[in-house]
Amino acid sequence: MFIVRGVLRKTARFLEAGFAFRITPASVNAILSRASKAAESEYEALRQKIRVARIVYADETSISVLGQKWWVWVFRTDTDIFLVIRHDRGRPVLSEVLGADFKGIVVCDCWRAYDFLSSASIQRCWAHLLRQSAELADEEKGTTAGRHFHKKLDVTKELSRVLTANLC
Repeated sequence: MFIVRGVLRKTARFLEAGFAFRITPASVNAILSRASKAAESEYEALRQKIRVARIVYADETSISVLGQKWWVWVFRTDTDIFLVIRHDRGRPVLSEVLGADFKGIVVCDCWRAYDFLSSASIQRCWAHLLRQSAELADEEKGTTAGRHFHKKLDVTKELSRVLTANLC
């Protein structure tokens, strides 16, 4: 479970101060453990839905947990969102959530861990592509070809947005 003693004490103090509800940290822990066990089947069912989805949008971002770097991973489909918090940013999380043989489309940033999904089609997200192409288009460091590429990519993104808006 992703809880530490300090958080349990703070939770107990918050419940007492905010709601006059006296509870021990051990009781908070017991409640969280029981709720976690009750949610296991729903968690697994949601993970299975993500695994068989045609398109999954995935991203990860770092958070600090007791001074250590951890990662919040988000896997989203058109209907579901699945979050995991892990100490790892690499392939093990992708394997755990999507499976090594995921065959759908993964829309993600350019983090190399996604290359692990050799059976999947990888679609890089617009924001990351534009950010990287903007570096190629930089007036001082970029090139004429880089500026041309960035402009075309930006126009393509706008065209996609307009077409999508008109289809929905």
